[in-house]
Amino acid sequence: MTARFADPGALIQSAASGQLGALPIVTVADQNADGAILPGSFVEVEIQIRVRSLVEVPAEALVVRGSKRFAAVVDSDRHLRLRPVRLADDDGQTVRVLDGVKAGEIVALNVGETVDDGALVEPVLRQATPSAASR
Repeated sequence: MTARFADPGALIQSAASGQLGALPIVTVADQNADGAILPGSFVEVEIQIRVRSLVEVPAEALVVRGSKRFAAVVDSDRHLRLRPVRLADDDGQTVRVLDGVKAGEIVALNVGETVDDGALVEPVLRQATPSAASR
């Protein structure tokens, strides 16, 4: 059985922790007039949300200096710019960036800890993989 609700934002009430992990408590009283879902029922819930498009770069484009993270961006004059970044998430291979890198910019990979901001570089371009392209 599939049930759709007009106001899914009102469904999730709170969370309870159990042996299966965190389980959402779903309240459908106002939207279950036909009684299709019985009290205490276990249901599978799919919640669809919209997320803004984020730029994705390979994790190798990140440079960590102390506790700060930077993206190694190559500017139009072929200078390396270490730009502070704010990350949405990092799966170890691809990083989704909230701030600091724009779509279409060139990032340098594996620059290490000794390269200075403003260093002249000679970019060698590689094809972007689908996981490294912005969504």
